[in-house]
Amino acid sequence: MKQKTLFPLSAVVALLLAACGPQSNSQSTQMPNKQLPNPQTQDILSDTEKSKFAQLTTIGFAHCCVRGEIFTTDLLEDSIRHAAAESGVKLLFATAEDSLNRDDLSVQPRQVKNMIDKGAKAIILISAQGKGAEQMQEEILEYAKSKGVPVIAAGRPLSPKLHTHFPDVISVGSSSEEAGTNQGKMAVDLWHKHPEWDLNKDGVLQYGLLQGAKDHPQTVARANYFMKAITAKGLKSERIATEHTNWERPVAQEIVAKWIKSGEINKMEMIVGGSDDLAMGALDAFRDEFRRPVPILGINAFDETKRAIKKGNIAGSILQDIEAQGRVAYKIAENLALDKPATNGINLPLKTNSINIPYAVVTAENVDEYLKEEKRYGKKQGK
Repeated sequence: MKQKTLFPLSAVVALLLAACGPQSNSQSTQMPNKQLPNPQTQDILSDTEKSKFAQLTTIGFAHCCVRGEIFTTDLLEDSIRHAAAESGVKLLFATAEDSLNRDDLSVQPRQVKNMIDKGAKAIILISAQGKGAEQMQEEILEYAKSKGVPVIAAGRPLSPKLHTHFPDVISVGSSSEEAGTNQGKMAVDLWHKHPEWDLNKDGVLQYGLLQGAKDHPQTVARANYFMKAITAKGLKSERIATEHTNWERPVAQEIVAKWIKSGEINKMEMIVGGSDDLAMGALDAFRDEFRRPVPILGINAFDETKRAIKKGNIAGSILQDIEAQGRVAYKIAENLALDKPATNGINLPLKTNSINIPYAVVTAENVDEYLKEEKRYGKKQGK
């Protein structure tokens, strides 16, 4: 592994070995052999426990979104389903946006209540979002608490306020602050390695920022900590333009196309995407205009992005291990359903009711290492 990786891959492997039981044959093609757990030593549940668990336990899985619209939630769903299948456990599943009232935030609480009433011993929640989301989450947590059913928030951590009011709820995700910090450090390192990027030779990084949903905590944290990181590294910067995209790749593409047509792009020496979808949207715009892209940074390091890094079309991204988020969230639900400690078999600390899966920097220097580890689940990656 090259030195650009901020978090050693061996630690992530150790987490997956500790958090998961034996892999099925169908999954053995999705990660290199060096990562496969040893079934003789890594089987967390005994055969007796598995049988008991499968017979008397169901786990509720409340999903926010329809498939095909947000890749991260698709991958999170796949990971949770695979982990449940390994334990032979049936999931009570519901998708809030599959309802006729797509934007009705009262749908997910009803779905969770129904799962609990049907006997779910734990709830894995990928929360719907929008105005009033925290009130919706509070309604879910109140009902689950009244029935003594634990809730695990996967991928979309709950607010500190909710964790204070519901101290037994656990969030599993990745720190948005850490993502922004790592992206900022990566930007500075790449800037110093590529003096040709400084087009006007003023020593100042001029950049365009593609953000996610306006006022979303993840959006704000990633942007703020990106800025803090480059400032801490002593790099002066100037933000030429900032646009919100609601995390949508086509919107990012339209915005960058607008920058190209207005000539604003000529002032930019870097485009900073708040996610890989936004980085790839920027690249889409350059392809449409038959232009060589300005250096682009992302966050997620999806397979498509890693291949773009390999080709030199994306400068770098921050790896967010979505699969690990799903497997750890499921493992916690399984532990709590069996009245075991929440972190039994999980080699990561529980801090302030949260477990954060670490990030790693992916650039041209180390992308080959990560390309060997693509986990595709047989689906096309993208938005």
